[in-house]
Amino acid sequence: MALLLPLATLCFDYLANGKPLRPLFLALITGVLILSSVTPLWKIRTGETSRVEAKKAFVAVAHLSRDGEKFLVPDVINFAGLKILTIKELEILLRNGDLPKNIDLSPADILNARISYQSAVGPKSLVEGAPPELIPQKGMLVEPDGLGCFRVTSKTSNLEMSFRFSEPGSLRFYTDLGENITLTAYQKNAKATKEIGVANKTWQFLSIAWPANKVKISFPNQSATTLCEISVMREK
Repeated sequence: MALLLPLATLCFDYLANGKPLRPLFLALITGVLILSSVTPLWKIRTGETSRVEAKKAFVAVAHLSRDGEKFLVPDVINFAGLKILTIKELEILLRNGDLPKNIDLSPADILNARISYQSAVGPKSLVEGAPPELIPQKGMLVEPDGLGCFRVTSKTSNLEMSFRFSEPGSLRFYTDLGENITLTAYQKNAKATKEIGVANKTWQFLSIAWPANKVKISFPNQSATTLCEISVMREK
């Protein structure tokens, strides 16, 4: 492509020599050739970035597996198209020392692996543990419903609630709308996000398989919900 650019420009220069539109022809052909040479490079760099992120996910999940932590995903894990593995195969790679080399993991990489593979929303609880704590915040009204649960109402049309999981556990919530909810996990300076689709007008469980300092649930177009199997953190 580097050789074609000056050659094509010279050809058009010869064909358009002496014509009033010669400068315009030259500018157009040069621009097209530059764009056609840049686009493949952009695709290559994007592909390389995706593979690096996939390798980071691979190694991060491997670290969690080595530490004996629980995964809340199907037995088969697809690492962004890099490789499809079962948990058992991952453990064999760990034991044989066959992990990708020269991969530096940040706290955000570990947190991304946690929220991707150690959190789940569904009709059943996947983790038993102490009730998570609802963290009070401005603009939120929390009221007992008399049945052991809490009705949470927000002043905005997009309800956001934050919880602290002192140990792995689950909470139960009710959704009015069948839309995606967003989970955001925080750990010191790291943050990771995951979108999950939920059914409308049904009870769901959020299960977290690690002691999470803060997990936020965002409900689009919903201003209230009912929560069960939680405690409410006292405001300081």
